[in-house]
Amino acid sequence: MHLLHLRLPVRDVRRSQDFYARYFGFGPDPGARPETGEVALRNADGFELTSRTKDVVTLPHGLHFGFRAEDADTVRACLARLAADKVPIAGQYEVPGKVAFQCVDPEGYRVEVYWTEEPRDQG
Repeated sequence: MHLLHLRLPVRDVRRSQDFYARYFGFGPDPGARPETGEVALRNADGFELTSRTKDVVTLPHGLHFGFRAEDADTVRACLARLAADKVPIAGQYEVPGKVAFQCVDPEGYRVEVYWTEEPRDQG
């Protein structure tokens, strides 16, 4: 079983779409159904990210979701790009075997980008 879908309530669908397309490789989902009022994006791994306009959402402390990078340099390059574009960085760390940071998307969601030496569960 694999997690392949996330729905985010947002105030500005276009701004959210632009952020995830620019920094995380999401594009329009060819299977999207615009009549539902949701906007769907999909990345190269087949992960579907949908957003729907809602009022302000109060986010619980610590809530975040993450992208696992292929290597530590990819994490560092992504961090440098986001920081150069003045995207808020909510924290970063690097220890032997793990490199990670969190940024804040335009809606206030924390997005983690990380790499770890730990083997991935392929099952």
